[in-house]
Amino acid sequence: MTEIAAAYPKSLQNYLGGAGESALQQAYEIGRSALNAGIGLVAIADIHMLVCGRCWRTTRPTTSASAS
Repeated sequence: MTEIAAAYPKSLQNYLGGAGESALQQAYEIGRSALNAGIGLVAIADIHMLVCGRCWRTTRPTTSASAS
């Protein structure tokens, strides 16, 4: 499962960065590999949610107290 958890963030970042279909294909292959390895759909969804949370925290705009 650690290989899947390590590969998926890069794939999502590639997609969000504009890689388009190639990144979607990579994510599809990662998901298929996870299912073939016996990792359940709920675990895959958990990985996705963790990665999305990390992406959100690192890409959201910062606000300053003086901007009001």
